[in-house]
Amino acid sequence: MPRYPIAIIGPGALGLVFGRRLSRHMRVALIARSEGRARELRAGVTVDDAAFVPEVHAAGNPPAADWILVLVKAADTRAAAEIAARMSPRGVLSLQNGWVEELLREPLAGVLAAQGVTTEAGRETEVEFLTGALLKMASAHGVAAPTHQALYRFLLALESRSSQDRLADAGRRREGSWEGSQR
Repeated sequence: MPRYPIAIIGPGALGLVFGRRLSRHMRVALIARSEGRARELRAGVTVDDAAFVPEVHAAGNPPAADWILVLVKAADTRAAAEIAARMSPRGVLSLQNGWVEELLREPLAGVLAAQGVTTEAGRETEVEFLTGALLKMASAHGVAAPTHQALYRFLLALESRSSQDRLADAGRRREGSWEGSQR
């Protein structure tokens, strides 16, 4: 079995979007919960209004991969981390709802594991709730937090750009010229 540059554990809606877009540039392995689900996906799916026939493997026999994206429900995080550990990755990035980074660390001991944020589903991040609240507390106690302030501004700019991109994409879809993001 080949070693993939990237694998995605959790080929649901977001996993398929990321898989399709990344597969334009490199080989991508999608890891499905079961052989039955893997077989269904290998038959092809529609993603971003286009046909996509992914390279899918069942969780029981995953291939080796350099980098792994985890896109499962929070309750499935530990099982996904255990699958990822068997794939001998250089690193694992979780793009899930909820704070799950600690759930990744034990099964992935010694592997770089981190949690990120995506606004791909069209929702805003929780930057106000998390970083905004931290900055308000820091200010109330007279504590400088320049790194968090920079992160806060960066995330707000990203959210703004993401919203503008979604509006532009929707306009292109209405005009019939949209072919998905080429970024």
